[in-house]
Amino acid sequence: GIYFFLLNIPDFFQQTMPPQQRAVFMGLAKCAYHLGVYDKSIAASSTALEMNRYFPNVHKYIALSQKAEGNLALAVETMNRAALYETPWDDDHREQVLQFYTELKLELDSQNKIAKSEKTDKSDFPSQEEATEARDVVSTNVTKTNGFAI
Repeated sequence: GIYFFLLNIPDFFQQTMPPQQRAVFMGLAKCAYHLGVYDKSIAASSTALEMNRYFPNVHKYIALSQKAEGNLALAVETMNRAALYETPWDDDHREQVLQFYTELKLELDSQNKIAKSEKTDKSDFPSQEEATEARDVVSTNVTKTNGFAI
């Protein structure tokens, strides 16, 4: 079944209309995502996106694949575009897109907050070597000034 279809893709595309082709690319993107082949999912989704950026869920598997590849910031950008373009006439779908965007954005903000706090925690305190060096400098200065720190 699927192998016959894949071998005959050029014939399929000559005999079908763009909405059917877009649906095929969307299906391929979904399958590739669930198989863990994220670059192929992004490629198939991007082809469908080029056909019609207003199509429902056309950004979804791009964002999910970007997130799975560890690029959460890019996934947030993708869903931001989805919130702008996907089915502006369908309030229910817009609500789903905004909800997914919000979830990704909160996750990114949480990661950034954790990364910032880890960076702050490490940089607020001197290393053991820095502390020892500072203590030695202070001790030397106090000795040179007869016990008075300047």
